[in-house]
Amino acid sequence: MRIGLDVDGVMYHFQKTACYMLNKEFGYSLSPEAWSHWNWPKDIVDKKHWQWLWGTGVKNGLFRYGHLYKGTIEAVRDLSNRGDVVIITSRPRHAVQDTLDWISYINLPIREVHILSDGEPKSSVRHCDFYVDDKPENIEDYYKNTNGHPMLWRRSWNSTYGTDPELYPFYIVNSWEEVIGHVVRLHG
Repeated sequence: MRIGLDVDGVMYHFQKTACYMLNKEFGYSLSPEAWSHWNWPKDIVDKKHWQWLWGTGVKNGLFRYGHLYKGTIEAVRDLSNRGDVVIITSRPRHAVQDTLDWISYINLPIREVHILSDGEPKSSVRHCDFYVDDKPENIEDYYKNTNGHPMLWRRSWNSTYGTDPELYPFYIVNSWEEVIGHVVRLHG
């Protein structure tokens, strides 16, 4: 069994790190809890500060330093006992080395790492039986183009998405316990 995991918004608290960097560098009072839609800070901060985040901010460690979501270490270890954990993340090219360094530093039992930098769909990675992501478009792509079980991790920036099970027939999860529960229930 293969279990695909996104990084940002699932394992890594990207929003917390981005807010911290913008606050520290430019004096904002951004809070990750206020992150209400996908690129929320882009609507709040000065355009040149947003560009700084994706240039200098990346060089300063946007994708290298930061916090794991609570329970990630234990959950990834548990999942790896049930199958192969596969990282599938989208990152800018100039963040690939930091991403690999971060994954190495957290030292979790990860079988494969796929860093997509050219807009490739996540479904292009060899089949996973389960896939967890916080971006609705990635879940839709995975649902339409594979026979795996996609799970949308409910976060504040996607809270209104997928509320009708007739239109969105995939799982919505709010915790690692729910992810593991679906894996156990559907795969044994």
